[in-house]
Amino acid sequence: MSSRRGCRFNRGNKQAGNIGLGVSYTAFENLTLTADWLRTDWSDFYEDIDYEVEGVLFRDCKVNQKWVPSNRVRLEAEYWPAKDLAIRAGFGFDPRGVCDRAVT
Repeated sequence: MSSRRGCRFNRGNKQAGNIGLGVSYTAFENLTLTADWLRTDWSDFYEDIDYEVEGVLFRDCKVNQKWVPSNRVRLEAEYWPAKDLAIRAGFGFDPRGVCDRAVT
């Protein structure tokens, strides 16, 4: 990758890890309820910029974004009133992992 002025650099990111769990319950023959949880650990997310030639203005850096872990929760239901018709509904809560100072 390079900038418009020809300064060559490499930019990488450490991605966040995920762990999740889901459960399903058949309440009746034609009604299924589900719940899912997913945790994303944003705390280790960072950008790593390496310039091929360092100078006064361009220095290698590793920037910690200071994001926080997030927990996503989803609740869903599936109802089959007829053999060829399924009705689905759900609710999800997904807080952002980005800290307030990063959002402008």
